[in-house]
Amino acid sequence: MLEHVAQEMKVPTAVESSDTTAMAEIDPNTPWAMFGMDSVVIVGLSRTADAANSTLSALLASERSLSFEPELYR
Repeated sequence: MLEHVAQEMKVPTAVESSDTTAMAEIDPNTPWAMFGMDSVVIVGLSRTADAANSTLSALLASERSLSFEPELYR
């Protein structure tokens, strides 16, 4: 994971004579060191789960409101 983050964070060097890039330093002990595409996927899945929970809650609420009440048909 750290290698992927380092690849995403390549920084151009200030050397005028060449077009090389220097790897950004990443301290693996920081909480944000693991930020990368995996975090984006987790956020996306969280939003999808929230949407699914909202839909399920709406369906359950509508099911309760449409429940069969036999006393209405006597």
